[in-house]
Amino acid sequence: MRVLGVVLFGSTTQAFLTVPPLTSPPSTACASNPQLHVPCARHLRLRWPRASSTAVRMLGGEDGGEEEKGYTDVTVREAVEWTMSRDSEFSYIDIRSAEEHEKLATVRGALCIPAFDLVMPEAEEQGEGLDDQDGDDTGYAPAYNFEESDYTVKPDFVDTMKARFDLDAKLLIGCKTYRSAKACQLLVEAGFTEIYNVESQIFMRTRAPEVWS
Repeated sequence: MRVLGVVLFGSTTQAFLTVPPLTSPPSTACASNPQLHVPCARHLRLRWPRASSTAVRMLGGEDGGEEEKGYTDVTVREAVEWTMSRDSEFSYIDIRSAEEHEKLATVRGALCIPAFDLVMPEAEEQGEGLDDQDGDDTGYAPAYNFEESDYTVKPDFVDTMKARFDLDAKLLIGCKTYRSAKACQLLVEAGFTEIYNVESQIFMRTRAPEVWS
């Protein structure tokens, strides 16, 4: 079995493995150890939780280097440390819909400025699996699962942000899924210079319960 490559994107890391096809009947090794028996297939794909922002930075960012993107990817823990410090200059912006902000788990003190209008007929509520990176087992937080085709940019999002913040304000942008990266891109294109994309907000419940409201 060979690891052909590892790809970082979105919220998962994937490794593509190539295995030889099994003979029929199974080899002696497989017959003596059923755990070694793998369905006949040329490729297997394994998934792991999102890599830390440090690992992503070392690899040049998810979609290119941070200088190219114009914003910085940060972990939930980094965002928490920055916002909770006594002399913090950071503002946490929850760009989810007002409904999500009110009904679902929210970061304490976050300012809700929705960046998108939903075009899907009905949001799909789902439970995320346990986040056991640090041995946590506190369960899941309810969330809506969106695809990019399910929403459009709110026409007044950028203007609202410009009215409330200076272009050099330090802004942490969070959501549940991948909308925050799109919002960061919009803000950078509008001239904001201190934009930070927070990894999936859903993990705050287990990695940073002290800021969960």
